[in-house]
Amino acid sequence: MNSIRSIFILIATVLLQINLHGQVIPVMPQEWLDGCLPTTPNEITVCAAGCDYTNSQLQQAINQAMPGTTIRLESGATYVGPFNLPEKFGEGWIVIRTNVPDDQLPPLNTRIDPSYAPVLAKIEAKPTLSAITTSSRAHHYAFFGIEFRTQGFSWNVITIGNGESLLADLPDQFLLIVFTSMVIRPWAADEASP
Repeated sequence: MNSIRSIFILIATVLLQINLHGQVIPVMPQEWLDGCLPTTPNEITVCAAGCDYTNSQLQQAINQAMPGTTIRLESGATYVGPFNLPEKFGEGWIVIRTNVPDDQLPPLNTRIDPSYAPVLAKIEAKPTLSAITTSSRAHHYAFFGIEFRTQGFSWNVITIGNGESLLADLPDQFLLIVFTSMVIRPWAADEASP
């Protein structure tokens, strides 16, 4: 059985390196963008007890956060979505991140790997739903040090946009939603739910 699996992996690897049905498979990014994390003057904490909001109130914390706020999520805690990013008015970013010191995560502009998962806050999608969605005109959100995962099959773990078809439904600025130092763990049909 292992030799069949090895042959399949070898064939799949070879197929990914050549054109598939006339389509060129995209290569991984070859350039790094400056991953500078926005700084904010305000903070909100979300945890099991003793914080501004409890873990079950994450959507309320997102709704009430004003631009210029960092929402710090409890390290290792799981937040079950979907959570919607609403349109906000004003200057500044809303940063949503795991509440750990920066030195417990990889430095900016460095790839994160699954070994960091135990300290990351987890935002989880219910089966067939997304973990994160956005309202029309939502912008200036940044996620840092978060693990996104699903409880079951989901087409989109993160859904950006709301089916906008009119220019008036798009933000005045570019749609700025940034994800950095995150782990996305899709659900596999042959594994039990996390």
